[in-house]
Amino acid sequence: MGFTKRYFSKKLILTQIKLGLPLHKYFNVDAMMFDDQESQDAYKLFTEGKTDQEIKEFLLKDETNLIQEN
Repeated sequence: MGFTKRYFSKKLILTQIKLGLPLHKYFNVDAMMFDDQESQDAYKLFTEGKTDQEIKEFLLKDETNLIQEN
């Protein structure tokens, strides 16, 4: 029997969304390793039933705020 593990980061999640791959398939693994807090938060939003687009907007929200502050 196989054991599937996957590393997650903000960048990797955004790449999956950009490529049009559904997050429900991306998060379908036996073990998850998160590289940053944003990816953990994105997974939590996913488990709460948020759409891929809503998760994308959440992940990009911080980048937008950083640009506006400068």
